[in-house]
Amino acid sequence: MSPSPFPLRRCAAAGTTTLALAAAVLAAPAAAHAEPSSGELVIDAPATVTAGDDIEIAVRAPGADDLFAYDLVVSASPELALAADGVLPAGGFDAIRADADGVSLAHTRLGTSPALAGDVVLATLPASAVDEGSAEIRIDAVTAVGADGSTADLGSASVVVEVLAADAGEDAADTGADEGAADDAGAEDAEAGAEDSGDGSAADGSETDADGETGSDAPGGGEGGTADDADDGLAPTGGSLATLGIAAALVAAAGIGAGTWMLRRRREGSA
Repeated sequence: MSPSPFPLRRCAAAGTTTLALAAAVLAAPAAAHAEPSSGELVIDAPATVTAGDDIEIAVRAPGADDLFAYDLVVSASPELALAADGVLPAGGFDAIRADADGVSLAHTRLGTSPALAGDVVLATLPASAVDEGSAEIRIDAVTAVGADGSTADLGSASVVVEVLAADAGEDAADTGADEGAADDAGAEDAEAGAEDSGDGSAADGSETDADGETGSDAPGGGEGGTADDADDGLAPTGGSLATLGIAAALVAAAGIGAGTWMLRRRREGSA
């Protein structure tokens, strides 16, 4: 009895199905992942510094997403000296190196650490202002790597820092101090003028004698007498003169009247 061909057919069919499934699995595309990204890069630095000052430069990636690793190069014009140092995000491996192009900084997360996201400070590095002028700080590119190994360029950024000469800063401070001193002097002169004006008015208006009594200037330009002066008869006032005149007139009238009466009496006696 010859063997049935069906088991062989079933085996062949099963093998064909397995190979087809394997081929489908191998041909299936990998799960889609978004590339690492961020908003426009920002360089935080002071707008103005003085030669000899030390500053900090921060590079930020606002709205970042899926930053598992990245590297960037920070360069600056000769007015600023960048240090081969810096602070990068915690929880990863960092590498910092200085060369002719500037300072290279790289960071990567470790193992199963999550990728960075949000407003990420990519690096903070120190610098020194060495000479006056307009110093440009540049980042030409930031290469980022996502958790799935995809890469993206996050863009570039630049900013200008004005470096002032050291003596210019001192001159500005001295000018401010001089202006403050001038304002104070002007205020003191104004107060002194006000005091002098008050003293002059008081001197013109009245005078005080040794007894503490005050007399006013007479309208005609002479000095008015005090009560003591009136008692001593040294400086009688207009009112006193009028009184004396009236008294003298009364005395004269009384004398005339008495003389007339005596003359009348003599005439009557002679008659």
